[in-house]
Amino acid sequence: MNSKFFNKFFRNQTKFTKNISRLNFNNNNNSSNGQKFFRFFSTKQSLLNSFKKSSKFFNYSLFATGLISFYYLSNLNFETKAQVSTKAEELIFEQVGFENELKDGEMKELNVNGVKVLLSRVNGVYYATDLNCTHYGAPLNTGILVDDIVSCPWHNAQFSVKDGQVLAAPGMDPLRTYKVLIADSKIFIGIPKELKPAFQNNKGCSCSDKRTFIIIGGGAAGSTAVETLRQDGFKGKIILLTKDKYLPYDRPSLSKSMGGTSADKLLLRCEQFYVANQIDIRREIEVVSLNSQQKLITLSNGEILSYDKLLIASGSRPRTLNIPGSQLANVFTLRTVDDAINIYNAIKSFPKNNDDNNNNSRLPKIAIIGSSFIGMETAAAIGKELKNDVDSITIIGMELIPFERVLGAQVGSTLKKMHSDNDIFFKMNRTVSKIEGNLKVESLVLDNGNVLNADIIIVGAGAIPETSFINDIPKLNDGSLIVDSQMRVIDVKDNSVFAAGDIVNFPYLNNNVRVEHWAVAQNHGRIAAHSMVDKQINFQPIPFFWTRSWDTSLGYVGNGFQYDEVIIQGSLEERKFVAYYSKNDVVIAVASMGISNAIPCASELLRLNKLPTATQIKQIDSLDLNQLLEQVKQSKN
Repeated sequence: MNSKFFNKFFRNQTKFTKNISRLNFNNNNNSSNGQKFFRFFSTKQSLLNSFKKSSKFFNYSLFATGLISFYYLSNLNFETKAQVSTKAEELIFEQVGFENELKDGEMKELNVNGVKVLLSRVNGVYYATDLNCTHYGAPLNTGILVDDIVSCPWHNAQFSVKDGQVLAAPGMDPLRTYKVLIADSKIFIGIPKELKPAFQNNKGCSCSDKRTFIIIGGGAAGSTAVETLRQDGFKGKIILLTKDKYLPYDRPSLSKSMGGTSADKLLLRCEQFYVANQIDIRREIEVVSLNSQQKLITLSNGEILSYDKLLIASGSRPRTLNIPGSQLANVFTLRTVDDAINIYNAIKSFPKNNDDNNNNSRLPKIAIIGSSFIGMETAAAIGKELKNDVDSITIIGMELIPFERVLGAQVGSTLKKMHSDNDIFFKMNRTVSKIEGNLKVESLVLDNGNVLNADIIIVGAGAIPETSFINDIPKLNDGSLIVDSQMRVIDVKDNSVFAAGDIVNFPYLNNNVRVEHWAVAQNHGRIAAHSMVDKQINFQPIPFFWTRSWDTSLGYVGNGFQYDEVIIQGSLEERKFVAYYSKNDVVIAVASMGISNAIPCASELLRLNKLPTATQIKQIDSLDLNQLLEQVKQSKN
């Protein structure tokens, strides 16, 4: 028996301990013997060293006989807990169950030595990871498990239960993994005495790697990319350039909460994280030009930087109104933390004696231009959190029904009713022709001539790709760049320029699409980083977004902007439904509210191409997506 075989023999400890568990061990609560067992499997390297000198004299049968004798003669026993010291870490093992209590594809929540753990079984092997999603902390045992991929029930983040790695956004950190041992048909999980973050400092730069990777943009795609580069082992120099004066933060929260937002509460990482990983973040700086031939970028301060590889993740800028009065005070867009702070302060500091006619105290009237995500979420956030600080909130939208283009008339009407029930007013199928006021906003004039009094205006009229600094790479009419499935800009022949997020048209199914949503941009950033270090990983996650108003969330997977039919199952009135968006009888997107795990299941079924056709769905009173996915899983086995 040689050392190569010995290493291979111990590579999968879970499988090995299944063989050992066939031995008949007496449970007499002998603590020292219990520790011997766990120390044996935790210190396999020391055993290997002792066998190396005489490995040529061993054959497999002799080794197996000696191993069994070792355990039998030592009268090895098991306890529910045992402490093991190794050079790497100190583990405390605890019995958590029995070998056959979970079936393949099942998960269970555990509390092991005070740590919340997710126990999963995949192809007969048990894995233990952290229980909670690293995005907003959802318990993953209430999500779904397909193969070794667990999906979060809240926002569809995905992780591998084998190694804890993030597979799909909006998950950030990997899950911590824990040692699982099976002996005497009992399951033991070892928890380190000192827990450490799953993503630790990768020691940053190395003198041996002279390359410089530059990332333009500190949003979802850019911030995810710099972390992934270090996780992938990149040792060169990383520079992240951002126009923002803050470190990367959770931008979706800006429109979902108006309770006095501050950057510190929204930061994705603290400054020490970037210092420890030697990520050079340069804030309040813009790129004014790019020379992709010479691999040079010019900054707003006049500095010229050279790069080996470049990721453009510059995001979007809010669409502004090109109408008279749009420059008056108290006209806002919502893109940054400062925008949110300015809106909040304008509402809270509005002069209570602002009526020049009779000097009576009054509250500000809010007008929101735009009836899609930013507009609807902001209206709900103000209406819920600042209800006592405003007189009224009115949404002006170009569509007949909010969200109609994306979610359809029926779902859009449901969301509109949620807002109306909370005293939000609507002026639909209207545009704004001008804004009136003396230095500050006083009113706005609609396209039909009607005048709407307003003290504060928030513009949520969409966004434009921020690519004005790019002149030597072809762009589409909307300013976006075309990338391949690995986020490489297709018009740069040496594969040195990558792009991600709001600014890209990327391959999805049989089309190229542009999707302006946070989780999609994070996935782009992760794939781009893999590609920059020559990991050939194509973009695979199904596009996902969520919107939240009045403590109610709606999730959406796929890309159904060109749907020709919407099928609703469930109750729109009770806000418990699934909406299927189809084109040419093929379901291309799914939205849901109030149905447990409908979105994670739909996402997997879309990925596996296992959703029924629109015609088939209409013939079913209520399609159970959880049950359908279970059937698909069983057929794979």
